Amino acid sequence: MDLIRNDEDLVALTGIPSMDKLLKLVNIGEFVIKSLNYNINFSLDVLHRIVLVLMKLKLNTSYKCLAVLFGVCKSTCTNYFYETIDLLYLILKPLVLWPSKSSISKNIPKCFIKFTSTRVVVDGTETPIEVPKCLSCRIRTYSFYKGKHTIKFMVGISPDGLITFVSDVYGGKASDKHIFVESNILEKCDIGNGVMADKGFLIEEECSRAGVKLFRPPFLKKNKQLSFEDGTMNTDIARARVHIERAIQRLKIFHVLKNNMPWKCLSKIDKIVYIICGI
Repeated sequence: MDLIRNDEDLVALTGIPSMDKLLKLVNIGEFVIKSLNYNINFSLDVLHRIVLVLMKLKLNTSYKCLAVLFGVCKSTCTNYFYETIDLLYLILKPLVLWPSKSSISKNIPKCFIKFTSTRVVVDGTETPIEVPKCLSCRIRTYSFYKGKHTIKFMVGISPDGLITFVSDVYGGKASDKHIFVESNILEKCDIGNGVMADKGFLIEEECSRAGVKLFRPPFLKKNKQLSFEDGTMNTDIARARVHIERAIQRLKIFHVLKNNMPWKCLSKIDKIVYIICGI
């Protein structure tokens, strides 16, 4: 902690914007540990364990390097990481909150004026992983789009840019439609609400059955070029959809979602995604 002199240093190392927010996170962590009657003695306190995990997620620093910085052995550092992931998940998962339609309407940006019924904007993102040793796992995780082995999940935001939904994590072979349907996100939407997505989400029938509007860029089909109306619609949707791209870009600031993820990490990947989205 002596290395962290100000909030800028804290953001660079952990992704937490201020020391006050970090200390609140620590206070909640201590309360949760006390409530669960943890009887395990740790050589590092809650503050240092949380910072250790956040540094691993933000910088994807090796366990050996973290062990040197925190004065513990490599195996202890690894154990602290996986133990504290569970703690941070309990704290940060409730921050990924599905807002009411009225609160969305109060904060609708100008670029959504033509799509005021939009409840959520969704998109998928992929993270490269180590090549699995298991043949079945290789088949499930190979992404033909990326040309490598990946994991994939779907993120949903409200029109004002707040992350409001995170799906389970799937192998890279899973399609956007499969993840969308399996996530049951339509059950959270009311009749007349709108869902905005890109062309990869072939979900017209599912949205129609649920009474939900689908805002998606028009397909060219057999035409040589889009009509004037379709071209205008394409531009308007692209101007609104850019917010989900920016939200995913903020997630990828955490290098654990950017670089090749170790196979062992996948046992905690759903919780890791929620932690990063919560931050």
